[in-house]
Amino acid sequence: MTIKEIYKMQEALDNSIIEKKNLNVDPKTLLNTRLLALFVELGELEEEINAWENLTNFMMRKSIKSEIVTVSKEKVLEEYVDCMHFLFSIANSLDIEEYIYETYEIADFSEHPDDILYYEDYQPETCTLSDFLIIFSKFTNYLGNWKYWKKEKEHNKKYLLQKWHEVLISFIKMGTSNVWNFTAEQIEEAYKTKMKKNYERQENNY
Repeated sequence: MTIKEIYKMQEALDNSIIEKKNLNVDPKTLLNTRLLALFVELGELEEEINAWENLTNFMMRKSIKSEIVTVSKEKVLEEYVDCMHFLFSIANSLDIEEYIYETYEIADFSEHPDDILYYEDYQPETCTLSDFLIIFSKFTNYLGNWKYWKKEKEHNKKYLLQKWHEVLISFIKMGTSNVWNFTAEQIEEAYKTKMKKNYERQENNY
């Protein structure tokens, strides 16, 4: 599944939610809401990471093997893809679809895609949650200082895409290169599973 396909899937869900709930908000407010939502989801991700790490350490000290650790790691993945949903919702708010690369997949972004963009702020082999929070905070500060909704020039959109790609690459590295070792396939399947659940929630007026 390509990054462009994920973008389109998220766009369809976002539009469905807006239509279903009859939301009438200006683009800036919608973007700020999505940015805040991602910060909240990152907090929930941190809670699951801490729970998993504490459980793993306890089991290792006691030399206990249990499926509970696997279940706990699956909860980390679930929270991780929740964050991923909002990361792509932010991209939808920024209206950068036409500049997103057509063929690159999550697996490509977990490597060093030097042919995609150069890294302005960060080029890690791995990325912790703390690292990602720093990068994402810089991104939100950048958006706060850039009146993107008043700028239509192509080079501005491309620069914004580069900044978003830096966030995306760091986010994918956080999931694939660290102790979690999620595969691109696991992330994609978890994303699609949560996507299906979100549509079901809309049908049930969640």
